[in-house]
Amino acid sequence: MSRKASENIRIYRNNGGAVISTVSRRVLEIDGLYFKDIDGSGVFKPFDDWRLPPSERAAAYVKELTLEEKVAQLFISDWRMGRYLEAFKDHEGVLDESGTLDEAEFIDHTIFGEQHLPGTTTLLREWFSRHLILRANPSVADLADWLNQLQAVAEGCRHFIPVEVASNSRNENGEIVFGMNDAGGVFATYPGTLGIAAAIIGSDISVADGFAETIRREWNAAGLRKGYMYMADVATDPRWQRTYGTFGEDPELIQEILRHIIPRI
Repeated sequence: MSRKASENIRIYRNNGGAVISTVSRRVLEIDGLYFKDIDGSGVFKPFDDWRLPPSERAAAYVKELTLEEKVAQLFISDWRMGRYLEAFKDHEGVLDESGTLDEAEFIDHTIFGEQHLPGTTTLLREWFSRHLILRANPSVADLADWLNQLQAVAEGCRHFIPVEVASNSRNENGEIVFGMNDAGGVFATYPGTLGIAAAIIGSDISVADGFAETIRREWNAAGLRKGYMYMADVATDPRWQRTYGTFGEDPELIQEILRHIIPRI
């Protein structure tokens, strides 16, 4: 059997309900419905039940977690893809059996300071970290494989909590800059946010609607669920590095754009 999680995903579709997917976790069938056995106990518990409100499921599950597992959810770190290490120039990676995860220790400096981090599997299984920041600019297929592999490792832990990978925006044309604009030219590519604002002024707000819908579809398809995205800040000084990501200097226009973008993304 292939070691790549993307080739071993089992999918269960509930009629009118949630779609359940797993690589190694047991799936429970109850009254003709499918539920993921989140804690691996083989017993159907409230947090397994996708019919309940998320807040109720989370409240039930947090009682199962250890203190170490809970504390780990407070942290996030830059992370590496096994075959995309350009952003970490002095780091030599070690690939896992799937060829997607970097299992080497990372001891280096980034613009955010010195970092000393373990390999990916150690981070997930022993540190129980679940929040990572993607800095690479991979193909969509490689990105989906990497994200699936992370979830497969997380499934193998005592308590399954999905890995949430955050990214800066990926749908605008611009210079690749670590920590601000990490990717471009792979997903559907629009002008930078200032260009989008200019296009809206020259046309209408439907430009923002199409932009947001495209982002939502592409990110969901790849498996990305969190973004350091667009800003409500008003650009007033060109020396400010984060002018990239804003929609200009007109507060009313910025308000209107964000009213359209936020609900759709």
